[in-house]
Amino acid sequence: MTPTPISVEWGTNEIILTVVLSLAIYACFSWTGALIFKKAGVKPWQSWVPYLNSWRLLQLGGQKGWWVLIAFIPIVGSIFFIVYYWFAQFHIGRALGKSDYFVLLAIFLSPIWFGILAFGGSTWAPKHVSLVPESAKI
Repeated sequence: MTPTPISVEWGTNEIILTVVLSLAIYACFSWTGALIFKKAGVKPWQSWVPYLNSWRLLQLGGQKGWWVLIAFIPIVGSIFFIVYYWFAQFHIGRALGKSDYFVLLAIFLSPIWFGILAFGGSTWAPKHVSLVPESAKI
């Protein structure tokens, strides 16, 4: 007797819910990212543009922005991108007055990391070289 394959059928409600949740998550990350960019002296609108937001975040953290392009290489590229993204988040957290261990929040609970940096009263005082070009600054 052969096992019956499990079929997953998505109805209209599931698709709408997925789209709405995806847009809500994107809006939250973009909004908090824009607030962090503003603190760092970067034009906030750049946080709303896909890929450019990650490019600028990497540059704020002292990493090369083109690591975003590396993410398109299957498996290995994604791993390298994530590691460099965490390095950037580490430097951004330190530049906003957080301890070295604050990066653990970025790794495990990234939305909370973004929220604390965006809505906290910290000011931008980097201890590293930010690679954001002058044309991208406020």
